[in-house]
Amino acid sequence: MPVRRSGELLGMMHIVFFSPEDLSIIKEGPAGRRRFLDMELSQIDKGYLQQLIAYNKILNERNNLLKQINLYPALIETLDGWDEQLLTAGQCPKTQESRTVSHKKKRRICTIS
Repeated sequence: MPVRRSGELLGMMHIVFFSPEDLSIIKEGPAGRRRFLDMELSQIDKGYLQQLIAYNKILNERNNLLKQINLYPALIETLDGWDEQLLTAGQCPKTQESRTVSHKKKRRICTIS
């Protein structure tokens, strides 16, 4: 089966590979950790990847709107609609992320004890 996008490969093989460059997870701060966690969750659940893409698209559109409001103040009336979409789109990825982190903590506790 030919692969058209890299996202199609996610979830086909369940592996986590660490290299020396992965220290950026710690050095880059929260953004690096979020990116790493998003990639891991995307490999486990393709639905998460689609939800994440949708969330980021809405976030980018909302951010563009915020920039345009300075030039066109009337656009502020549309901000509530974008906020609602962002809230709705962000709920599913956050729930999955929370469940995965919780599961990892339990697994780590079981392994240590």
